[in-house]
Amino acid sequence: MKRIVFISIFLAVCPVLAQDNKADLRTGARINPEKPTVYLEYACQDNKRAYLRMHNNTIWNILVRTDELYYEVRKPIELSYGVKSHALANNREISLQYRIEPFSMNPQKVDMPKITYPHVHFAGWIASNDSIQFSVPREYLRKNLQVVVSFQYEWEVVKPTYVNDPEHRITFRGIDLPTANGTNCAANSPRSER
Repeated sequence: MKRIVFISIFLAVCPVLAQDNKADLRTGARINPEKPTVYLEYACQDNKRAYLRMHNNTIWNILVRTDELYYEVRKPIELSYGVKSHALANNREISLQYRIEPFSMNPQKVDMPKITYPHVHFAGWIASNDSIQFSVPREYLRKNLQVVVSFQYEWEVVKPTYVNDPEHRITFRGIDLPTANGTNCAANSPRSER
């Protein structure tokens, strides 16, 4: 009888302990526990472009796709599997690759802009607690469209030139773009150093 009571108590306590461990892992993975792990944030806009900032609020480096190689602005990092690499400079504007997708209950009825996506991309690391900025034509941020950026965490990349699944996605919806007649981004926008 004591054995049955012990097993019952053990089985009742184990899921609670496991949940606490998962919560601790999520909390410990964030630099700022009040913010999402990786997120896009509105920076500013002018008459033609909206500027978004991608934040890495984790203890890991993340891998993104860029249109260009950025040699001069890189900083040294060490990946979790021991490989030394370089990250994009913090708080700089880069040419980040993104997709435009419908954000609608009826995606078939969304008038999608004609976009040619690049066939070539380069890998760029965003270091832990760093951010980069990129711009998107304002016409891509209508209320029924969204910007989608894909990324991988460093522990998902087994070799420097080979990326495994899964691919994570973050979005910024056009409906979240502030209505502005054109904000002067010159003072707010980091200059690209390429």
